[in-house]
Amino acid sequence: MKKILLAATSLLLMASAANAQQFPYTLYDCSISSLTGSSQQIIAANPQRKYLMIFNSGANPAYVNLAGGTAATSGASSVALSVGASIVVSGPTISTSKVTAIGTAAQPLTCYEGR
Repeated sequence: MKKILLAATSLLLMASAANAQQFPYTLYDCSISSLTGSSQQIIAANPQRKYLMIFNSGANPAYVNLAGGTAATSGASSVALSVGASIVVSGPTISTSKVTAIGTAAQPLTCYEGR
């Protein structure tokens, strides 16, 4: 799993540094080092958001709600992220709502927001 995380981080750094014309966003680290086991906000609402990458760097599944509601482990409101999976969204139609997540307590969730 460390190789996947390093590869994802390396791709983001290369995209933001070497290919500034192709990747026009400034990236902000919004990672969580320790989820709580309950739904929690990982990113505040931001009308300037143009890019979002969330990577499950933990050892268990995580669930993310991109629409501003409460993240849940079941139901249609949250996207399940298996171990090593990611969500990448960008463009003018991206949700600018707050983002919430739930996962096993003490596991990390890697996140970058682009503006």
